Amino acid sequence: MIQTVPSYGGTGGAVPIPYTGDGVPVLISNLDSNNTVYFFEDTSVDPNDPNRQSQLPPLASIVLDGSIPEYAICAAGETAQINCVQGGVNFFQLVELLIKTLIIEASAGNGIYVYSGVPALGDLIASITSGAGTDPEGNTVPGGGIISYVDVTGLFPGTYAIELANQTQVWGATVAALLFQNITVPARLGPAITAQVSGTQGANINIQSGLSTIGAAGSTIQVQDSVSSSQAGGLVDLITGTLRVLSQTPGDLQTYDTQRATAYLTADLPSNGTTAAQNVINFAGVGAGTYRIHGKINCEGAQNAGAINLSFSGNATVSSMWVDAKVYLSNDTGQQIFASILTGFNQNLLSTTMVSGATTTFEFDGIIQFSASGTLSVRTAQSVAADTYINRLLSFADLEWVSVNNN
Repeated sequence: MIQTVPSYGGTGGAVPIPYTGDGVPVLISNLDSNNTVYFFEDTSVDPNDPNRQSQLPPLASIVLDGSIPEYAICAAGETAQINCVQGGVNFFQLVELLIKTLIIEASAGNGIYVYSGVPALGDLIASITSGAGTDPEGNTVPGGGIISYVDVTGLFPGTYAIELANQTQVWGATVAALLFQNITVPARLGPAITAQVSGTQGANINIQSGLSTIGAAGSTIQVQDSVSSSQAGGLVDLITGTLRVLSQTPGDLQTYDTQRATAYLTADLPSNGTTAAQNVINFAGVGAGTYRIHGKINCEGAQNAGAINLSFSGNATVSSMWVDAKVYLSNDTGQQIFASILTGFNQNLLSTTMVSGATTTFEFDGIIQFSASGTLSVRTAQSVAADTYINRLLSFADLEWVSVNNN
């Protein structure tokens, strides 16, 4: 039976609690989620007098023996409903549980475990424990603190534990961390996002790759505010690893390395003995976008004193190009001999007749815009087929991404 409990001080006063006084137990449940119900053995029940009331908190239940009548009322300005079950001695409601304070003394094997269905091996989705171990169903709990468990597919499949805990750094400090562990295929050290903050000493956050195997090398990016780094505007550090900047091109949706790239000759490269152009510097996998190119190629020799030309080539699609190219002879004390603006692939900048034993130096600097990805090469060629020269060691070119072409 549902009974509405009125407000203290209102008309009608306290109401009798059904079935009390009938001599059998009565289970009474407060159905209100906010208001307390006060009850006493007569109508003088008073929420303000501890000697004339007992309390039934919101959503709480109590069993009375039913030997005497009981009366109920709420505090001034409040009302509630109670559910009364004659003969009831136990009540379990699997809908909502209100706990004001819960104290758990954590020890090995104890904790809070949440399952996706009936508790079973493989159904654990969250845990709160004091340390690593297993739950009562045999599921692995990799650490203490708050952990969520998710099943991951794709390149690195498995059951992952996402843990909010602390982590000891290599320099000894213990920091707050969000840890990622593959329970199915455990790594030596899982990836982590760690953080430190102080109202006086600054704030920073680290993104750590973790270590898959004993021989693996990890990478870390640290982001600091101006107080922590002592740098105006803050500081982003690559602590370990190699930095790459990647861009996804709109044309083929492939990801390309768009950081500044430097390519150079690791050894002398002799000419090929024909007038056909020869690739000296090569960039593979150039994405669609706009790039600045800069470099220098040194050529030495010329058995028959022919000329050498410089050009650009590749299978990437050029939408526009502006490269300022110049050529010098070393025995002219660096005097410029010839210059030209190259506006497309396979256009040549020719040197004058080489002097045997002298060095011809090509310098180039400009912008190339690609509308489709592919390769890029810097080439040299000789004007006399029987001529010979050498593209010297450490001739180089820099290619630096400027912006993605969205047209």
